[in-house]
Amino acid sequence: MFKIQQLTEVTCTAAAVDSSGQPLWWGVIFYVAVVLLMLAIASAARSQWVVDSLVSGWLAHGWLHRSAGAWRRSRRPCKTIIQSPRDRYVVDKMLGNGDASRVYTCHSHRTRGLLKIAHTTACDQLLLKEQRVLQQLHEQSDEVYCEYFPVPRELFSWQGRCVSAFDYRGGFRQAVEIRRRFHHGVDPRHVAWMFNRILEALGMVHGLGWVHGAVLPPHLLFHPENHGLQLIGWVHAERRGSPLQVISKPWRPWYPPECFRHEPVTPASDIFLAAKSMIWMAGGNPALDSLPPNIPEPMCSRIFDCLADDPSLRPQDAWQLHAEFKDDLASLFGPPKFCHLNMS
Repeated sequence: MFKIQQLTEVTCTAAAVDSSGQPLWWGVIFYVAVVLLMLAIASAARSQWVVDSLVSGWLAHGWLHRSAGAWRRSRRPCKTIIQSPRDRYVVDKMLGNGDASRVYTCHSHRTRGLLKIAHTTACDQLLLKEQRVLQQLHEQSDEVYCEYFPVPRELFSWQGRCVSAFDYRGGFRQAVEIRRRFHHGVDPRHVAWMFNRILEALGMVHGLGWVHGAVLPPHLLFHPENHGLQLIGWVHAERRGSPLQVISKPWRPWYPPECFRHEPVTPASDIFLAAKSMIWMAGGNPALDSLPPNIPEPMCSRIFDCLADDPSLRPQDAWQLHAEFKDDLASLFGPPKFCHLNMS
């Protein structure tokens, strides 16, 4: 069990005090009373020197500035500190509310990071599974493709909840944020590199015997500057051939039929969800499996092939689909060329 701590600085006190320990608000009251008195005298006597003295002298007195500054500091919220066996994390802000946990940015004396705090004790095992899957992926994946997966730092208990700590990687944007920026959908060339990255990541995952189980916009982080990918949300992962245990409720209509029949999930299940996500990123309608007219027909055809109700009729190999899709792109756009995704 790890205890939560609160910063016990002056910024967390209820009343501001001066260096002698006396409340500063008494000084403020006294000062305001004197100011009002002098203004009344100045008004009655119409004496400019009184007003000049007031402006040039007393308003420059440190009481008001020190009192106001101390009051502002007293209004600042205290930071939450979580102590783990390995580090001391200061929680910065909440990033999101996932299916099994809340996600926060944090920092320690060493570096920035991310914390996932389980909703309930029933979610603890999901965070534990996530850490184990990611450890295996980093230990057994090609170094190039390890960049597609979050880096777990540690797993520990805090206030009766499981907490996962991860390294922080800057520059990534959630697919939901990108789609909000491009409300009519991203350019087909961006759909192309995004789908390529997803298929590369899934190729590694499936090769190690896992199915991600939730290749959905909240779990897809893209880097506009270098076309990188972070595939997150590994609490949904299952071994190939096992039924899916966790379905993301907000995205339930996107899941393939076998997930609701409690049938074993396969690489085709992940490929189905990836295709739905690409329809959505392109500005199409995943519910109707429709793409906008600006998407070239070969790309449409390749994506629609991934959406058959029968999983045996979908592509089964992410690497093979990746190679075929690259051939389609070469015939459409020529040699690969970097296309900047402008998020400004």
